[in-house]
Amino acid sequence: MSRSPLWNTTTDSLQKANNNIFLSLSTIINGRSENHEHLIRHCRADRLLAESDYNDIKFVTSRTWEILETISMIRGWPLETSWEIDAPEEQEGWGTVRRLEANFAVFLKGGHKDIPPKRNRKLRKQLESYPSDEESSED
Repeated sequence: MSRSPLWNTTTDSLQKANNNIFLSLSTIINGRSENHEHLIRHCRADRLLAESDYNDIKFVTSRTWEILETISMIRGWPLETSWEIDAPEEQEGWGTVRRLEANFAVFLKGGHKDIPPKRNRKLRKQLESYPSDEESSED
């Protein structure tokens, strides 16, 4: 199914304007929609995550593997069947699992800085003057 240019523009603009958006997909929930392949294809590679969406441990591994296979196929990334401790530093050599592991680490770390709007100088100045609560650390 082809998407309208407006849909693509909206997806792209959301990702550009919001540095804290991550897309986590599963086959059990998102696989029901004909849009899930489009989402995988157009999500920024560094914001893509995968999950099983199962609460029964018997199905978690197989469903997670299923979405990893789907992501690998759509993005054209290799899918690791074994884990190399010394991975290449350049992401071009990474498979799907290593990429998503790195994405998850960034997601967990948090502290994603707001991206100041380009056209609204007043709002950009406010964001610079009043940092996000995520940036402050209370011990």
